[in-house]
Amino acid sequence: MTSSPEPKKILYQLVSPLHLVTGSGEVDRRRSILRGWVSPSIRIDIASPGDGPPVIESQIDAAMVFSNLRPIAPQWAENGYEAVIGPGEASLLAAIQFGERFSVLSSDPTPQGLRRRVRSMGLGDRFVSERVVGASVSDLRRSPGNAFDRMIQSAKLCVEDGADVIVLGCLAMCFVDGLVERLQQVLGIPVINPVIAGVKSAEASLNYGISTRTRPARTKI
Repeated sequence: MTSSPEPKKILYQLVSPLHLVTGSGEVDRRRSILRGWVSPSIRIDIASPGDGPPVIESQIDAAMVFSNLRPIAPQWAENGYEAVIGPGEASLLAAIQFGERFSVLSSDPTPQGLRRRVRSMGLGDRFVSERVVGASVSDLRRSPGNAFDRMIQSAKLCVEDGADVIVLGCLAMCFVDGLVERLQQVLGIPVINPVIAGVKSAEASLNYGISTRTRPARTKI
């Protein structure tokens, strides 16, 4: 009897120690959501670093992320993970597939450098604006429902700026149940969930036959 092939493995690497900040239950919840976003032939796991800033709200926080992830990055391929792709770049590339001009809807405060990063990807002429929702990452984790009205108002400003696609600029938003659907219903334009964009890019890379075993690992936030 022929055994079934082992599923291909994708790792969703958290950039902050979520298990310490909110407890293992939130990590488990996100793992369950992630597994609903991939095909049955893919296994996706989630990893929470042992140390680091509780949230990423400044350039200093972002710098600490890289120093914390660097020692464990070589373990990704060693543990059989064939794709590790960051959601930021994947979501911006997804945005230009669904519209002409995009805005980013971020938490407040948010690290500087978005416009510089967009220009480095050659998307400067497609980027309209970044608007913040008036809630921090911690606020969104604690009570996402209370921040929804502020998200709607900020998203409407993105549309007034000229955006016909919106990208969520905070990963905590990506795991708010029903948020993307509600925003799209109110706004009438596509809203890109960066985590889904990153996961689907990773899955596509495996379908192309491109994995961490065939190219050097790249870490992107």
